[in-house]
Amino acid sequence: MALRSVARLGLFLSVSCVGLLLVVSGCGSDDSGGSSGSGGSAASGGTAGSAGIGGTAGVGGSAGTGGAPPSCDVYATSAAPSFVRNTAAWGLEGVVGNRISAVDLDGDDYPDLIVHGLSNNTRAPNSAPTSLILMNRPKAGGGREFVDETLSSGYGVPRDGDTENQRSTQLAVAADVDNDGDLDLFSGTYTDKTKLDNPQTPGQLDRSEVLLNDGSGHFSLA
Repeated sequence: MALRSVARLGLFLSVSCVGLLLVVSGCGSDDSGGSSGSGGSAASGGTAGSAGIGGTAGVGGSAGTGGAPPSCDVYATSAAPSFVRNTAAWGLEGVVGNRISAVDLDGDDYPDLIVHGLSNNTRAPNSAPTSLILMNRPKAGGGREFVDETLSSGYGVPRDGDTENQRSTQLAVAADVDNDGDLDLFSGTYTDKTKLDNPQTPGQLDRSEVLLNDGSGHFSLA
């Protein structure tokens, strides 16, 4: 029983050393200044001080000269992570939504926000839209903030020409639909199947739409 335990321990140590050697090898430089072999034979008769699988513990081969130094580093925070509430500073005070997408709508390499609030098939007035386009803009005095550009973006314009209200929509997915280099939007709208044949409001006539981007965050129905 004791011999079996010792054998298992030896196998564990051998496997552990193999793993260690692989890690050390992977963290080393990629130059060809020294041989990249596995040092010594693969048998168990390596030189004194070997890792138990043959060859020297340094994985074999000379260290090489003129190559880049090893590039395996470990970084850790020195303090517990924490968050600071900056809602107002970013212009998001009062913004309410349950589906939020971060998308660069105008190609300036800053993420803009598309916010959808929980709603049914009811059109919201232009004065209080439930779906928002918030553009990431430079802030006076430095920094950045989100600016509500929902109306000027054209995102909520209904297909029937209603100029007083925003189209009913509950989600958005971004993709370059027309392959012109900017992100267009698929705007998803929930449809109550019980109202398909007998809609009671204009919002119940709204359907999912594809909106094409002009490259600056302004959209038109496809």
